[in-house]
Amino acid sequence: MKLYLSGPITGVNNYRKNFEEAAQELRWRGYTDLITPAELCTVLPVEHTTYEQYMTMCMDLLEMADAVVLLPG
Repeated sequence: MKLYLSGPITGVNNYRKNFEEAAQELRWRGYTDLITPAELCTVLPVEHTTYEQYMTMCMDLLEMADAVVLLPG
């Protein structure tokens, strides 16, 4: 089962930590096929990517998932 991690990023200073902790917990529970949008920031030039472009990519990734896991917030 492919899971999409969804949670607040904009305006959250520690969003990467929040997503990584959630991913670690899910992997510990046996879920290894994770889509983590926070990781996009590590491979994209965030300062040159608009919010709209980022959300378009996230929606495309969301369509690939079987289920969504919501982080607090």
